[in-house]
Amino acid sequence: MAGSKNKRTNAKLQVMGPFPLEECVTFGVNVQRLREEQGLSISKFGKMANVSRPTIYKIERGESDLQLSMMVKVAKALGVDVTDLLEPPKDDQ
Repeated sequence: MAGSKNKRTNAKLQVMGPFPLEECVTFGVNVQRLREEQGLSISKFGKMANVSRPTIYKIERGESDLQLSMMVKVAKALGVDVTDLLEPPKDDQ
């Protein structure tokens, strides 16, 4: 019976994660687009945001679970609001 309880707990953790994958990907696409528009390398941007280069790399590829504190650091370094980074990109971008 203990095994089935662990399975239920694990399922809850997956459902209750910080953001679904789609939002992580959208956030990452927007971060990469704005970083490149501003002519920033991953290394330089990471220093500006006080975030490691590997973490920026993962964020841009939607491979990182996003916590609010990380989202705020990244948004501030880009000079935008967090909500701007969660908006799906327009077709012309």
